[in-house]
Amino acid sequence: MLGPPLAEVEAKIGALLEAWGYELVAMRYYAHGGRGRLWLVIDKPGGVSVADCETIYERIGDYLDVLDPIPGPYVLEVSSPGVDRLLTKDRHFEEAIGKQVRVKLRPRQGGRRTVTGRLRSVTEKEIEVETERTVERLERAAIDEARALHQWD
Repeated sequence: MLGPPLAEVEAKIGALLEAWGYELVAMRYYAHGGRGRLWLVIDKPGGVSVADCETIYERIGDYLDVLDPIPGPYVLEVSSPGVDRLLTKDRHFEEAIGKQVRVKLRPRQGGRRTVTGRLRSVTEKEIEVETERTVERLERAAIDEARALHQWD
């Protein structure tokens, strides 16, 4: 994930986006050999269009060129949260209560564990997901990624 310098960049980018009427849903950096990937997920009331992503890509790309927070080459990607919405903030989890979610937990012995079910409750430290078989309490610190799943009619 992000080290301290990128965490500071994330805060700055979040503030810029907020001033422009957007929300920074997630920022992740992935190292791929000699070239990295900086992925920004943005949102705004009413949703994000391709034109929004292009605009933010240009604005943030220019900002990052000046700031130069990542040594070496990297690719900047800007996207919307998508149909299956990323849950990264308290508000996102609270808005997803009662909806179907897929939660990927940090790898454990035997590989990654995924829990899918209805989100029943959220606290600062854990979430409760009702699966087909049981109700599972999952520590938020153990969550690698959580998404609210779109229900197709």
